[in-house]
Amino acid sequence: MKQAILNITFSLKVPAFLLILFSGFTAESIELENLDVEVWEPENTWIMMVGVSEWLHSDIYSNMPDPYGEDQKLYELFLKRGVPKDQIVFLKDREATLRRIDDEFISLLKKTEKDDTLFTYFTGHGIVDKDGSGYFANYDAPKKKWQKGTWSVAEIYNTIEAEFAGDTIFMMADCCYSGTLSEQLKTLETEKAYACLSSSLSTLTSGMYWTFTESLISGFVGRPYVDSNSDGEITLRELKTYSRKDVAVFMQQETQFSTNEKFPQTFLLGTSLKNTHPEVGTYFEIKVSFRSNKWRKAKLVHVEGDEYTLLYYSNDLATYIKLPKDSKNLRDFSRNCFDVDDLVDVKYRRTWYPAKILAIEKETGIHTIRYEHKKGWDGLYFYDDLRLRSKN
Repeated sequence: MKQAILNITFSLKVPAFLLILFSGFTAESIELENLDVEVWEPENTWIMMVGVSEWLHSDIYSNMPDPYGEDQKLYELFLKRGVPKDQIVFLKDREATLRRIDDEFISLLKKTEKDDTLFTYFTGHGIVDKDGSGYFANYDAPKKKWQKGTWSVAEIYNTIEAEFAGDTIFMMADCCYSGTLSEQLKTLETEKAYACLSSSLSTLTSGMYWTFTESLISGFVGRPYVDSNSDGEITLRELKTYSRKDVAVFMQQETQFSTNEKFPQTFLLGTSLKNTHPEVGTYFEIKVSFRSNKWRKAKLVHVEGDEYTLLYYSNDLATYIKLPKDSKNLRDFSRNCFDVDDLVDVKYRRTWYPAKILAIEKETGIHTIRYEHKKGWDGLYFYDDLRLRSKN
């Protein structure tokens, strides 16, 4: 990928799409000198995808059926965006043995050239050892001594550094402890530009939904609600913001994003589609039947007349429902359950612990919590794991 270093002045002729990108900024709001922008070039991109939903030792690594084939959709999307088929390796389930992964990855990287871009993607089970190092469970991951028989995050970086001829790398993972990608990047000394986007923190497990991978698809498709500033372009940071919000709302989970200092300030993924309705992308709560008392979180994905089509999750699967705009089974998504300084109980592994709310992110329901009696436990939690402290 060729990097454009822009020294912007008022007399510089800038391509139209970049004028749109920068039109909302002023000299007072951002320093325009040496602002670097990269535009994703699919034809110069190489992709390593590993999607594992079943394992040889399923008694240790529980199978995770993917009836909608979200990783397959992502693969097909990359093809539609213009990545040549012979520049993508996609290993699925039984194909994804450790030997096959290693061999195919090295073979792919050896074909790359200067200025090329690399995407990596993994979905399946993630593991972390006592030192915080991350591992991705390939199909034949062993029952014992798994550190020697799984796809190590550290080894992924080592292979890229040794074999990749290009200069820009974007790493994605949808699994437990996938934030170890970002933690490993902190220790890396490199001349290459890296960005990491993962479904979970390095210290936390990940839910069963495919929300994170679906958010990646939304970004690369160009769905308008990912384009947060409505400038017609979708950047990597807008994808990061959208995926974080979607995963927080539906999975009560925090994503992790990081770049090193070599990575460009702005990385354009492409243009956004036309917004068919201003409310598309808005979160609501729904009841799936009049007899149900349970309100579920949902997202508006289509509007036709006075009818809404909404996405929600049922039994770990994305499900769609159509409701009239004025339905009694539809209400605004409620996130304001607590206030800053509220004394609450926080649920951790079926036990409630006393804590205090320090801050609230209203859009997602993420709360910054300080525990009263547990040092080192402070962090981010969601309203489903909180309750107002009993006065008794």
